[in-house]
Amino acid sequence: MKFRQLTAALLVCALALSCAGRKERYTVHGTLTDSMASLPGSMVYLISADGPVDSAAVKDGKFTFSGEADNTIQLVAMLRYPGKDPYDERFMAVFVPDAKDIYIDLDYPETVTGSPLTDAVNAYQERVSQIYYERESDIGSLAINGEQERADSIFRAQMKKIAELSRETYLANTDNVLGLQAFTMLLDELEIEELEELVSRGGPLVKNNAYIAELLEGKKTRQ
Repeated sequence: MKFRQLTAALLVCALALSCAGRKERYTVHGTLTDSMASLPGSMVYLISADGPVDSAAVKDGKFTFSGEADNTIQLVAMLRYPGKDPYDERFMAVFVPDAKDIYIDLDYPETVTGSPLTDAVNAYQERVSQIYYERESDIGSLAINGEQERADSIFRAQMKKIAELSRETYLANTDNVLGLQAFTMLLDELEIEELEELVSRGGPLVKNNAYIAELLEGKKTRQ
């Protein structure tokens, strides 16, 4: 009896360790029905910051990718076909591989669903864009009429709003790709002391980021 209990306990421990060491995975369920996808040589590529990491042919309007889930990066799913203009941004979707099942439709307009962090990144970027452009006509009119000082004042106020939004977003996402994006928006707006304080409140993604370290060092040098 004790032997059976010991065996069962060891089995539970083994399963627990196995589950603890197993990384979550994501699967992209892709859809693309445009005729370009059926051209000979057409492929959908999965691209990271370091370049292509995978590719898949479109079959019956479907394609799929899978890998380890990671909320610290963004990936791009993009159709490439013979003769495609490198500046053609159709058939392309940016997403965070943070969920088990992610659904991407590359037909225009491209959509990504099932990824909470992708939704959050898009919402943040949209809000930044709204703030940046909401007083554009006022700024332009003032500049045309020779009131550059007032135009500059409004512009600085808008940039302050973006900085406040970015700071709030960063502090709520200190170790994922959204927080990293928000932090980079603060680099030109805050003094080095405040930036370093924000870094100290971040996770390894920010603290160990060579790009951020380089930018902060450059900011110190220019002061």
